[in-house]
Amino acid sequence: MSRSISDKPTRGEMFGRLGKMLAPEAFLYIGHSENLGAGGQDFRLVGKTIYQSRLALGKREAA
Repeated sequence: MSRSISDKPTRGEMFGRLGKMLAPEAFLYIGHSENLGAGGQDFRLVGKTIYQSRLALGKREAA
């Protein structure tokens, strides 16, 4: 059975993995109709649809 990106657990898992891969200064831009789902706890909201990974920020501060 394949999972769809519209599946909430799958979307949360995907954004969680993406947050770990972002460069420390990188931003994630999403569409107005999108949301991070369960993966949102690893991001901080910077603008209406602009996020920055909390995990990537931790990497920068540790460096």
